[in-house]
Amino acid sequence: MSSRCDVYFIPDNSYAKQLLERLINYLKDRNLMARGISTDYSKPANRCSSEMYNYINAAVDKCRYIVILVDSESESPESVKKHILEKHVRDLNVDLSRIKIVVATPCLEEWLCELIALRDSKLERCRGDTCDDFISVIRGVLGDVYEKKMLSSLFMKHFSGEVVEKCSDRAYKHSLPSSLCELLELLRRPPH
Repeated sequence: MSSRCDVYFIPDNSYAKQLLERLINYLKDRNLMARGISTDYSKPANRCSSEMYNYINAAVDKCRYIVILVDSESESPESVKKHILEKHVRDLNVDLSRIKIVVATPCLEEWLCELIALRDSKLERCRGDTCDDFISVIRGVLGDVYEKKMLSSLFMKHFSGEVVEKCSDRAYKHSLPSSLCELLELLRRPPH
């Protein structure tokens, strides 16, 4: 971890980390996020592992706030957040407003699916309860070529400043995954 950072990310897998890095670069390059905001990343940490606690504990004194990005994996987002707070944060002496937990429901592939739906008029809204459901929709559109390692490149291919604007516009906000809009809002306007 660098000596001081504004935002410290703890992703639950390597694909989430790649996506965060590419998304932040995109936002900074287009002045949709302040270039001066410094970011750092932990290694991927499963929400049930002790590594997540260690990463949070290490970042508490060195970063303004911590963003944990996890998949819900069929649990409710509230349950996932409660688990993380009880297992990894409860024993730390930290202002909880500095810790943001963004839960992709059921997984980051929902975000990709919804971005593809914005661009592909043949695709109706993405639907599903499991990550496999969303992956099936993505493969149907892309011709069975999707693999998880393609997440960040395909996400960025379909992402645009228009998505950022839609997340800020109440009329469109409901058409995008709320967790994606929550993350974009955190990146664009970090809490003070």
